[in-house]
Amino acid sequence: MAAYGYIGYKLPIGEERPQINREVARTYGINKSVFNLICRILLDTQNVFFVVDECDKYADNTPLQYQSEYFDTIIEQGKHYGIGVIAITRRLANLNKTILGESNQIVSFFQWLPHDVAVLNKYIGEHNADLCKRLKPFEYLAVKGDKCQVFSSGAKFNEKGGTIC
Repeated sequence: MAAYGYIGYKLPIGEERPQINREVARTYGINKSVFNLICRILLDTQNVFFVVDECDKYADNTPLQYQSEYFDTIIEQGKHYGIGVIAITRRLANLNKTILGESNQIVSFFQWLPHDVAVLNKYIGEHNADLCKRLKPFEYLAVKGDKCQVFSSGAKFNEKGGTIC
């Protein structure tokens, strides 16, 4: 298969550019070595926001420094480089705890799996974690410090069940 593209970054002499195969990237996401390179580029670039979808694939429950030394630096020292991170995951219980510990805001949609609720309980408190189990469609919980608020996307339903924007 042909390569989909290259990371647009000037690598030191002697290093090869990683090739991203379109089908592999679409099916499995990017691999950890490419993710590590992206993190290295961000540290060199600075003053960026890094959005990581399915973050638990790149930062699971093992220590971060064993997964990606550059992502570890971004999570623990990113503010010194002007790097903000939005880590998105469906399974909070599988996400590296350093990310949760360094978060200044946690946003959660409906949660019902016991392990995920237990993690929320630890980081946002029992009352707030319990709220996550009772969220309705289009609602989410935002917790920053000791402040917690439930928000709605503003979607309204008509009598026939359709959405009114």
